[in-house]
Amino acid sequence: MKTILITALFISSISFAQTTTSGDTTPAAPLFNTLKDNMKDMSKTLKAIAAQAKDPSKNAASEKLALDLAKSTADAKLHIPTQTAPDKAGQDLYIHMIDGVIQSANDLATAFHENDNAKAIIILNALSQQKKDGHERFKN
Repeated sequence: MKTILITALFISSISFAQTTTSGDTTPAAPLFNTLKDNMKDMSKTLKAIAAQAKDPSKNAASEKLALDLAKSTADAKLHIPTQTAPDKAGQDLYIHMIDGVIQSANDLATAFHENDNAKAIIILNALSQQKKDGHERFKN
């Protein structure tokens, strides 16, 4: 029985390593039907984080929200706005900007995990700027 358990853990760790070492954060299937729904979820999550970011007693919840934001943002890679990014260069820029937001969301989760609320506020400000820049470039 112990051998079966160890084998199962080994196989699952190999599977996990294969899915996380590629560097691609794009989900296999979309979480949302449209980019608009996706962006609404991202905005709602960002507002929820901002509302509690200064409260260290809520850091665990804020960390989870930041990870949810990263996941939701990764889903946005499946909804490229072809009207405002009709060519490969525009689509590549969209993916690059989304990747930057994913990185910021993960950095935010780390800041909350480390109970560094001052750093979290700085990252939240950067996320707000990334949102503004993305909307200026890609929103209809």
